[in-house]
Amino acid sequence: MFNNLINNIQNKLKTIQEETDLYNNVLSSCSILSNLNQFPTITNKDSLINETDLLNICPDLHKERAKLILDFLPLDELYIQVFYSKECKTNKEYFIMTTTKYLWFISNEGYLIYPYDNFRCTIIKNKFMSKIIKLANFLFEITGTEETITYFINFINDLNFRTTEITNKSNTLCGIIPAYRLINDINSGITLDNSYNIVFHSKEFNYKYNINDIINYELLLDDSCIFEKKNMSKARLTSTKNSCSRMSLRVTTKDNVFTIPILKEGSFQQTYQATSTTYINSINFARTIIDKLNELKDQCIYKQ
Repeated sequence: MFNNLINNIQNKLKTIQEETDLYNNVLSSCSILSNLNQFPTITNKDSLINETDLLNICPDLHKERAKLILDFLPLDELYIQVFYSKECKTNKEYFIMTTTKYLWFISNEGYLIYPYDNFRCTIIKNKFMSKIIKLANFLFEITGTEETITYFINFINDLNFRTTEITNKSNTLCGIIPAYRLINDINSGITLDNSYNIVFHSKEFNYKYNINDIINYELLLDDSCIFEKKNMSKARLTSTKNSCSRMSLRVTTKDNVFTIPILKEGSFQQTYQATSTTYINSINFARTIIDKLNELKDQCIYKQ
């Protein structure tokens, strides 16, 4: 047993030395990122995509940078993973992001995007909670769990796996080309195109409808409707509640009725008071959706 322990230690030391030698060899010949693009003028001014999901994917990403990414990332390009990293040769910090279209490198100074076909990824050295990887001819120390980094490497190296994952992610748009998105911190909301199509999103489903197929949409506090589609029951517009345990948007179409959670029911029968920030932000978000759908309906009627 003692001999096995000694052998294990020796093998581990040998592996560490081999990884160190490999790292030094690759470091001496690797390239560095250069000629970064300047951040463009914000293009998604009207859309609002909450940054909570992005921050959950990459805890090292701070809120302001997450918001910047979401503001200039094209609406038809969806993020998949984001990692904090350091370029080994320069020690410069980058966020490496995979999307449904490109591989992004984002720093304080600018960004670069590359097609995936130009890249292969290999592990050069294992470290605690990070790995040093060779990405094309660039060398980065990338922070993440074993699972997330393994997924990233497979995504870069395996075309079939990448195609499947991109297809699954893109399917949330139901085939439309987004012109406007409104997504909250629990991934509920809407995406609109320029042909009067709407995709209603929740974590459980993505439903596509044309505005002409929608009969009504109602803001529910618990089970009470307090606001709904223009030209429907006016009496409900004055209905108020001082608190609720959940908030949702109920949509009635020609062939379906479904509910999108806006504010999920908390544990221990938690109630949200009308004066709380969570309540106010959620009800404003829901009413923005209803206002946008009313606007879309008006536009459609006018064009007809």
